[in-house]
Amino acid sequence: MIGQGSFGTVISAEQREEKTSNTVPVAIKKTALSDVGSGQEAWQQGALRNIRELRILRLLAGHPNVVHLKGAYTDGEERTMALYLSTYARTLSYTFR
Repeated sequence: MIGQGSFGTVISAEQREEKTSNTVPVAIKKTALSDVGSGQEAWQQGALRNIRELRILRLLAGHPNVVHLKGAYTDGEERTMALYLSTYARTLSYTFR
């Protein structure tokens, strides 16, 4: 596990590239859609927050200082995102502690 917070967890994994069969390190971020409470309103708020995050990541795709989104899907009450795993960012977090 890379990290855990009030909105979900992030784990490291490897994704196999389709064309080359090479593996790429990725971060898998899992969050609950209704992480701010229960009921329809909480689910809608969580879904809107997730859509905003995906739109921002898409707008910033290609920026050298932003982790790149590889894919995302929703399964019932849980959202999963696969992002390129930045080993450089991990090194920086240890450097500044």
